[in-house]
Amino acid sequence: MSKKKNQNKKVSKFANPFVEKKKPKFLELKDKLLSIYNTVNLETTCPGHCVCCSIACPQMNYSEFLIIVNRVYDKFPKEKRMEILKRSIKYFFSNSLIKPCPLLDGKRCSVYEVRSLSCRCYGLWPEDVYEQRVQRFMEVTGLKKHEIPLNTQCKYVKRVDESKELTKEIIEKMYDDLNSLDAGVGNFTKEQIEKRYNQRTWHDWFMVNVFGEQNLSDLSRFFLAAENQSVLDDFVVQMCKQVDMVGDQVFKRNKHG
Repeated sequence: MSKKKNQNKKVSKFANPFVEKKKPKFLELKDKLLSIYNTVNLETTCPGHCVCCSIACPQMNYSEFLIIVNRVYDKFPKEKRMEILKRSIKYFFSNSLIKPCPLLDGKRCSVYEVRSLSCRCYGLWPEDVYEQRVQRFMEVTGLKKHEIPLNTQCKYVKRVDESKELTKEIIEKMYDDLNSLDAGVGNFTKEQIEKRYNQRTWHDWFMVNVFGEQNLSDLSRFFLAAENQSVLDDFVVQMCKQVDMVGDQVFKRNKHG
C-alpha cells in the first residue's frame, strides 16, 4: 500500500482508551465475551491450517484485546513476548498488506480459546455481505479486488451446526454488544465508537499498550512523514535493538490484571 493510501492511519484526537473507568475483572470480562460469541454456534469445520492467519490479522475490539494480552502476559515466556513486540513494531511501520498474525505459533493460533469475533466469523459471513465488505475496502484504498488479501472467504470453513441461520443482523448485533462492552470497560465515548477507535489490529493495540497512545500518535506522524521505506526500515531496526536492550522491563509498565 502506498503512503498516500496510508493517510487514513488513525492518529487519535480523543482521550486515551487505556485510561479505564475501572480495572476489569478478567474472568468476568471473559464470561461476557463468551456470552456474546455464543449468541449462535460458531463452531466450524476449519482444519486449523491457519492459512488465512498467515496472510493478515483482523481488527479486534478493545475488550477482546484485554483478554488476549492478559493471556500473553500470564502464559507466554519473555522471549515469545519480545518476539511478538518486535513483529508488531515491524508491522506498524510497514506498507505491506500481508501481515501474518503475530500470535501464530508455527501454523497454530496460540490464543485460540480467546480469539476475537472477527477470527471466529471468518468464512461464516453471508457471501453477499462479505463481498460488500471487500467492495468498501476497494473504494477506500483504491485497490483492485485481486490485490486485497483475503478477498474471498475460506471454502473449507463451514459451520458444524447450521440449525440457526447466521445472518448479517446476528453478526452486527454481536459487534454492537462488543461495542457496548468496550464502552463499559474502557474510556470510549460514543463518538469514538462510531469512528471505530475501539477496533484495531492486535499489533496496533499492543503498540499502544507498551508505548502509550501519545507515543503511538507521534510514531504515526513519523510514519507518514518518512521520505521512503528505507528510512522506516532503519528506524525499525533501531527500535528492535532497544527492545532487546530493555528486555522484559518494557512489559512491566502497562501490565493489565
